[in-house]
Amino acid sequence: MLGLISPSPAQAASTPASCPPNMLCTYGDRGFRGGQLNITANNIANIPTPGYSRTIGLFNNRISSVSNRTDRPVCLYSQQNRQGNVMRVGPHENWDQLPFWAEDDAESLSGC
Repeated sequence: MLGLISPSPAQAASTPASCPPNMLCTYGDRGFRGGQLNITANNIANIPTPGYSRTIGLFNNRISSVSNRTDRPVCLYSQQNRQGNVMRVGPHENWDQLPFWAEDDAESLSGC
């Protein structure tokens, strides 16, 4: 792993109406648009098991915006199995546009 990068959003984005409470919502386009993959808080809580991470499937290298409506931080990784560059998305944090180095680059995620 190259290291944890935890940037601050340039400005706070509003929580998208399409993201229910207790979910991590990922979107294929900027501005919380495009295809959407939601992951429940319970699934994120189970991810920190050593050696386990969730692959993103059809959203592999396609996430452009994220809303974390859970009470725990989530890490997006640029490679499978928690490898590569890491972007931390804090609890109740919204990114309507991921930084250029993270946009369309996530391949796995886990609690962090």
